[in-house]
Amino acid sequence: RVRAMLQEDAVISGGRIRLEYFDPEPFSETEDRALAFGLQGVPLDQSGEQIYFGLVGSNQLDDERTIPFIQPDRERFLEYDLTRLVFELSNPRRTVVGMMSSLPVNGDPRMMQMRQPGMTSGQPYAFTQGLRQFFTVRDVAQDAQVIEPDVQVLRVIHPQGLPDQTLYAIDQFVMRGGRLIVFLDPHSEGQAMRPTMGGRPPANTSSSLDRLLNVWGVEAPNDQIVADLRGAWRVRANPNDRVQAVDYVAWFNMSGDSLNRNEVSTGQLNQVTVASAGQVRRREGATVEFTPLLTSSERSEMLPVARVQQEPNPSAILADFAADGQRRVIAARVRGTLRSAFEGAPALPAGTQRPEGFPAHRAETEGPANFVVVNDADILEDRFWIRIQDFFGQQVGTPFSDNGSFVGTLVDALSGGDALISLRS
Repeated sequence: RVRAMLQEDAVISGGRIRLEYFDPEPFSETEDRALAFGLQGVPLDQSGEQIYFGLVGSNQLDDERTIPFIQPDRERFLEYDLTRLVFELSNPRRTVVGMMSSLPVNGDPRMMQMRQPGMTSGQPYAFTQGLRQFFTVRDVAQDAQVIEPDVQVLRVIHPQGLPDQTLYAIDQFVMRGGRLIVFLDPHSEGQAMRPTMGGRPPANTSSSLDRLLNVWGVEAPNDQIVADLRGAWRVRANPNDRVQAVDYVAWFNMSGDSLNRNEVSTGQLNQVTVASAGQVRRREGATVEFTPLLTSSERSEMLPVARVQQEPNPSAILADFAADGQRRVIAARVRGTLRSAFEGAPALPAGTQRPEGFPAHRAETEGPANFVVVNDADILEDRFWIRIQDFFGQQVGTPFSDNGSFVGTLVDALSGGDALISLRS
């Protein structure tokens, strides 16, 4: 099947893809070559004989991409893996990922100085450090008027009070074909645990991008959260309660049928953890293609966001909990032709000028746009997916959920062209 798919690609390419097959006999130069490329030999029997079932691709610039061993458990993603390899060799530059965030994803020096119990260390988020290993990550200011044209994927994290000029910049980025990933939150647990400059807890812990999303056919309400009994975290109960631990239905792990197995970004994950997450839904009458990525179980219900703000009571929330049998989408991929949420560039504040080469207004996308909406920014918080310990001066992380993999594969999947993004298992 692998050979047939590669041969079909080669025929369609009109000579731009050339195939060569090698059989690495034991102790041969071909086997040495396979090992030098990083292909993985798998023992066939106890005699030590190995088989090779990998793929090496190279382009005219001597860039190389390798699949060390074509794993049987990724069979349903074979077309994606092969197409991805060809795409990366055809586009050898590293993907540029823009990051606009109201959360300290690049680290918070104040936390390093305070060192309060239960607070984060102040280091950059683990997902940020992981992204920088594979992509060129560029910070984007929250008052930006233009998203730079070489940015391919833009991540907007917990947007709060963005000015019209920045909303317009995001809008036009999508109209020009850029790919967008939005992390919203009805209640950011990460923000709530970080005091303001005055030492007080933040007054507002919700975020919204309704000005854009509603026009594009999507709703992500921030007045309610999803509570799910399946996978609920066990947390310490209130001191006055007789029990020591209780299921906190606002924080829960999603696994099994809560993860879309047909999507590349979620197809091989085991578990994703969310905290005080909201739902995402397609607006009534919208024509966009709406593909759920993360979904609650049937043992869920919606709660007013006030129930989890300012010292929530997990025991009382559990006592009042009543699942209604419905499933809620927490993250979704959206595809379709979109129109701009603006008639033109908004007026600037007094004393502000537009940058040179300010692009002309685009009223709609030329082809299908692709973006992802996740109604939980806490999916990025270290404490909900990874344990980081100091090991002889080195920070070592041990993931217990696949949040980091979810974030990375989202960027990876969206960094390709529309045809690559649309591939299914």
